[in-house]
This record gives sequence, C-alpha cells and structure tokens, in this order.
Amino acid sequence: MSKDNRTINEEYAIIGQNLIETEDRLAYIRNSNVKIIYLESEKDKKMQGEAVFGLCEKVQDKNKWAIDADYTITLFKPNIDAAEVTEKGLELLIYHELYHIADDLSSTRPHDLKDFKFLIDEYGTDWLHA
Repeated sequence: MSKDNRTINEEYAIIGQNLIETEDRLAYIRNSNVKIIYLESEKDKKMQGEAVFGLCEKVQDKNKWAIDADYTITLFKPNIDAAEVTEKGLELLIYHELYHIADDLSSTRPHDLKDFKFLIDEYGTDWLHA
C-alpha cells in the first residue's frame, strides 16, 4: 500500500479564502470561526472506478490534537492534472468542496443535486473545464 502524501497548499488556501469572502452561498462560513486546512495529495483517488478531484472532511474530535482545523479540503493532483482542469475549474472545485461544509458547521453536506445544482446551472456539466 502506498502512502498518501498530503501537503498543505497555500495557493488553494488563498483561493478558498477569496471564495469565502466573496461568495454569498458561503456567507455562513465567512460569518463563523471555522478553520479549514487545504491539502494537496500526490496520490490519485478513485471512488466506484471514477476519479475523485477533491474531498472535504470534518476533522473528528479525536484527531484535533494533531490537526488544528475543523475541516480539511484535499485536492488530488494526479487526477486534476490528468483531466487538464482549468484555472477557473480549480477555483470551482474548491468552491464545490467548501460548499460541502454543512450550514450548521457540524458535518459535511452530501452530494445532493438540489444543493449543488447551482454549479451546473451557472457553469454547465463540464465545470472543471470552465
């Protein structure tokens, strides 16, 4: 089994913070004290045979001694590179992952078409290449 080397990515953090500060749909994060760490993985990830580009995870209380954050957002670089995700697509991917943070900040929001429909309505089904 190969190790998943995740590193903190400041570029993603800047993009994420900018989105939190400017996007109305993320105002609930902006108006909170939630702490997010943005990570990049050098390992690809697949789920049900499909490439995974990003993952938002709530840091469990038992892990807070080691991870000083409420959430981590991990982007999987090999999948992003292979799909030739555009700069705008990367921004939308981070937006998508931020939107997984539930309104009450206690958990993550599942992929629900009615919740995430705005991405398709605004950027089309191929939003990673917007």
